[in-house]
Amino acid sequence: MNLFINLALHIKSFAQLMIQTVVSCIKIILLYKRCSPLPTSTHSTCIVLGNGPSLRNTLEESLPFLSQHELLCVNGFVFSDYFKKLQPTNYMLFDPIFFSEEGIKRDNIKGIYDSLASIVDWPMNLLVPVQAKKSAFFNTFLLKNKHIKAVYFNYIVLEGFNWFKHWAFKNNLGMIQSQSVVVAGLFLSINRGYKTIYLVGADTSWHEELRINNENLLILKDTNFYNTSVASQKDIPLLHPENKNKISMYTQFMSTAKVFKGYENIYHYARYRSIVIYNASVKSYIDAFDRIKI
Repeated sequence: MNLFINLALHIKSFAQLMIQTVVSCIKIILLYKRCSPLPTSTHSTCIVLGNGPSLRNTLEESLPFLSQHELLCVNGFVFSDYFKKLQPTNYMLFDPIFFSEEGIKRDNIKGIYDSLASIVDWPMNLLVPVQAKKSAFFNTFLLKNKHIKAVYFNYIVLEGFNWFKHWAFKNNLGMIQSQSVVVAGLFLSINRGYKTIYLVGADTSWHEELRINNENLLILKDTNFYNTSVASQKDIPLLHPENKNKISMYTQFMSTAKVFKGYENIYHYARYRSIVIYNASVKSYIDAFDRIKI
């Protein structure tokens, strides 16, 4: 009986992987846009910087180490005084809100673009999804600073057999599901050819800042390394971007689970590419990578 049960489960798993693989092939055919190749790495090591509160400790205590390696920064890092000091050669904006009509009306997003345009006076790759090409605002922004080069990539989530996924990933036909910009940053760093990748500032501790207010609305306190003072932290109601309906606690934790699943998938893909990722964050809930202190 156990033999038949195991056989049935094996057949079911194979069928699911086959369907996922076929669907992924169709997604590539329909959604893939031709992009320039990712710039190859100029060093064997890079450091991906998340914006978690613990990044401040890393910046204050390990600045010489950071200065020795190629960096990839994300989202609001430009607001930090360390941005000018470190002069990162790679920056990443990933969330669709950065390239939408609604997003460019937000002060924080407009502030990121304005700061990048006015501060950067060194060669810098700006990694963005290919959909950014359709944004008139983004294209106008690129004209403001000749030092910033847009690097486009296809964010097409692929699933299926490992042999298929890894081949497609390696050829930049699609990506691992990235619920976090850091997951996407790690993926692109792997494909650019770095052999060792350090991850810092990846606290992934948003659940500590969740609460339900008196209106039964899920609230997230906005904390990161550049606004750790209580006065600068804001309570953000979590709403669906499309219909503005409230997000439930269940939905929020399902989304968080996808973040951690993304790190697990990155670990396996990095192993396939013979690349080592170390989590050097002072504080982190990520357990997919070996921990190390820098």
